Amino acid sequence: MSDLLDSTLNFITLNIKLFPCLLLLLIAQLYIKISTHIGQPRYIGRGKTDFPKNPVKTIFVMYLKTSILGISYYIIIFVCCATLVKNRMSIPRNHHFVSQVHIKNFFNKNLNEIFVYDKVLDNHFSKKTSKSLFSEKDLNTKIKDGQKDFESLEKDLNKYFEKDFKHHSDIIKSFILDFDYSEKVYNALYYFAKYGAIGEVRNPRHKQLVEDALTEVFDKLLTNRTTEQEKEFKNVFAYKKETNYINSVQYSKVANKIIELMGDLIFKIEIPKNENDYFLLPDFCASNVREKINEYFNPDVKEIAYIGLPLSSKIYIHFYSSKIKNIENKFEVFLVESPIVFALNKANFDFCESKVACESKDYLTEFIKNVAQSSR
Repeated sequence: MSDLLDSTLNFITLNIKLFPCLLLLLIAQLYIKISTHIGQPRYIGRGKTDFPKNPVKTIFVMYLKTSILGISYYIIIFVCCATLVKNRMSIPRNHHFVSQVHIKNFFNKNLNEIFVYDKVLDNHFSKKTSKSLFSEKDLNTKIKDGQKDFESLEKDLNKYFEKDFKHHSDIIKSFILDFDYSEKVYNALYYFAKYGAIGEVRNPRHKQLVEDALTEVFDKLLTNRTTEQEKEFKNVFAYKKETNYINSVQYSKVANKIIELMGDLIFKIEIPKNENDYFLLPDFCASNVREKINEYFNPDVKEIAYIGLPLSSKIYIHFYSSKIKNIENKFEVFLVESPIVFALNKANFDFCESKVACESKDYLTEFIKNVAQSSR
C-alpha cells in the first residue's frame, strides 16, 4: 500500500512539473496551425472561406479554452493528491498493546471514565477515552519490502482478536447468569484464551527484550567480524532506522501455536462476591506462566501453561493446560472473597510495567493504600 501511494504521488508530482511545458507546446501548436490557416484560406463553396474574421480573437478563444483545460487538470491533480494524503494520514499508527475493546470493559459506564494509577510516577489520573491508554506509536509497524508497513499486524489483531471481542464477552456474561454451557460458550472461552496468549508477545516490554536478545546474539557471533560481516550485520538491523521493533511474528499464528501446545484447556471463572470489589486491568493484557508441559530434547524448555485474563471489572478467567501435573480437570465458576480479588490484583500490579486501570476510583485508591501498607 505504501509503495502504491509513493509511486502515485511521484507520478502526480512529475505531471504537475511537466504540465506548464505541455501547455506551452499546445498553445504554440495551435498558434502555428492558426497562422498557417490564416495565410492560406480555403474556399468551402459559394464564395465563403473558413478564414477567421478576427484572428486575434480566435487565438484568444483557443488560448482561453486551453487555460480552462489546464485549470481543470490542476483541480483533478489537487483532488487526487488530497485524497491520497488523507488516506495516508488515516492509517493508524497509535498501536495498542491492550486492545481498546478490552479497555472499554473497565470503563465506568456512569461517568464514561476509566481510572488509572502509574506506579512509576506514583500518580492517579483518569481518562475519558481509551485511545491513548496502553498504546505506543508504531508499536506494530514493521519493514516489508523496504517500506514501512503500518497495517498488517493491526489488521491481524482486528480480524482475529478484536472484531468479535464484545460478542464473545456478552456470551460469557450470559453464561454466568444462566449457567447454560453450550458450544457458543466453549468457542468464546477459546477466543479469549487465544487473545490472552498473545498478551506477552504484543507488549513493548517483551518486544524490547527480543531486540536486546537479537543484538546480544549477533554481537557475540560477530565479535571479530570482518568488514563484510559488519556490512551484513548492519543490513540485518537496517529496520532500526525506521522502526523500534523487528515485528517478525504474526499474532494469530502465535496464538494458535500456543493453544495447540497447551493441549486441552481447563477453564475457571472467578467473580467478586462483594459488589464493591473490582478486578484491575494491567498494562500487559493477560498474565502468562510457563511450565514444562511437553517433552523435548532440551529438558529445560518451558511453554505457556497458564493464562490469566481479567476480562472485565467483574470477570476473571483462568486458562490452564490439561498437561499440568496434578491439575483437576474441571470447569468451575467461583464467587470469590475480597482477599482473593486483592491477591489477583496485587500479582498483576507487581508484574505490570507501570500502570493499572480500574472502573472504580474508590477501589483503586484504597487498593494502592493497602499495597503500600503491605510492603512496609
